[in-house]
Formats: sequence, C-alpha cells, structure tokens
Amino acid sequence: MQVTEEIDQLYFARSAWTEDPTQLHFNYRRTLDKLSQKIFHGALGLTEEAEIQHERETAVRPYPINEMLKLRESAMDLDKGKMRQAVMDIQRYLLHESTKNTMAVLAAVDVLQILQRYTEADMSVLLERVRKKGAAAVEVCQALRESVEMIEEASARQSADTLTEEMMVYISEMLESPNLSSATVSEHFGMSESAFSHAFKKRTGGTFTKYVTDLKIQRAKSLLICTDLSVEAIADRLNYASASSFARMFKSETALTPTQYRKLSGNGDNS
Repeated sequence: MQVTEEIDQLYFARSAWTEDPTQLHFNYRRTLDKLSQKIFHGALGLTEEAEIQHERETAVRPYPINEMLKLRESAMDLDKGKMRQAVMDIQRYLLHESTKNTMAVLAAVDVLQILQRYTEADMSVLLERVRKKGAAAVEVCQALRESVEMIEEASARQSADTLTEEMMVYISEMLESPNLSSATVSEHFGMSESAFSHAFKKRTGGTFTKYVTDLKIQRAKSLLICTDLSVEAIADRLNYASASSFARMFKSETALTPTQYRKLSGNGDNS
C-alpha cells in the first residue's frame, strides 16, 4: 500500500468536523508513528520507508485552530464580515508551502462543514469538489471563496425579502395617512426614491402606485361591507380628492360602483 493511502486510511478517513480540532495536528504525527512501526516490522518496503522519513523530516504546519474557532464563532453569529475574514485567513494557511495537501483538504472540509452547520447553506457540491482525490490547494481555495459568496448572496436575498415585508407593513399602517408617498416610505427606510422604486418593483413585480391603489381598493371593500360609512366618508378617509374620483377608481378596478358593491354585499343602501 502506498504511503499516501496509509495516511488517508489512518488519518483522513473521517466524515464530520471534530469538536476538538486541536488534536488534528497530533493525529497526523501519530499516523506517521504508526507507519514507522510498520517499517520496523518490515511491512513496508524501502521506497515507502524513504517516503515516510521525508514526511517526518518535513515541517508540517499545525492545524489552523485559532482561525477555525473564529470561523465557527462568526458563523454562529451569522457575521458575514468576520466569516469572510476567517476564511481568508484559512486560505493563507492552505496556500502556505509547508501545508501538506492532506491537511489542507481536511481543513477545507472543516470550513465547509462549519458553514453548512451554522448557516444551513447546502455545501454538498463544494464538499464533493474539495474531497476529490488530488484536489490542489488553489482548487480548494476557490471552493472556499464560492462558499462565502453563496452565503452572502443568500443573506442578501433574505435581507431584501425582510425589507420588502417591513415596507409592506409600513405602507399598510400608513394607508390612510395623507402623507403616504414613495418619497416618505423611501425616506423612512433610508433609501433614495429611485432606489426604493427599483427595489420595490423588483421584489413585488409592480409599482408603488399600483400597490397602494390595490390596498386602498381592498380597504374600501372592507369599509363598505363592515361599516355604515358613506361613500364620501370612505373617499375622504382614503385621501381621494373627491367621492367621484374614488368611485371612478373603484369601478375601474372592480367593474362596480362603491354603492353597487355595498348593495351586492348585503350591507344596506348607504351611499
């Protein structure tokens, strides 16, 4: 059996990130000790013995425990900035000339599993790439960069969704206010009006004006069915210029006048 295969069998063959990564560097040394015992008992040939001796004499960088713990902490806190910095620090470890390929792949697998565990991002494809036999450090580092980008993109989408939901709640609360406009909403959320309009349309598929109109029609329907407010009072409450302009808008959206809608709902003859 080749020495590299022995190392894989005795040291690298594990599936989950260890809770005590400080032991990994020592595990590597113990692996070499076990191989040395095989040499002593004549289980390996001269070629393998020379390779083992080379491994023992070559400086091996310790497992990057501090960087890995920082990554785990930042991942638990979902701090994307610190996550990116920790991954960059680990990449420098991976690319160092004294980092063994086995240790580099192992560290990269741990990074991906930490990110997957705490961010719930699916790292299965990247893990498969990293675990591929003979993966070079540059390939491994590229996979780590992609993992961070994947998390940042998912976080950005989630933030956008959350912001849109907050906007909708705010618009609903302000629906009967005469101050409701795209300018006031964008100012409330610290955005320029153009940026707000673009983001709102991207997330909802429609314009702010159409969204507010639809909400007002729905609110008007509720008031027509559930209250005895006159059409004029409802128009005033929803900040239409007049009852006639409200009636025109209502009919254009429902094909009924407010009075017809109320009658069909069985709520009397108020107008």
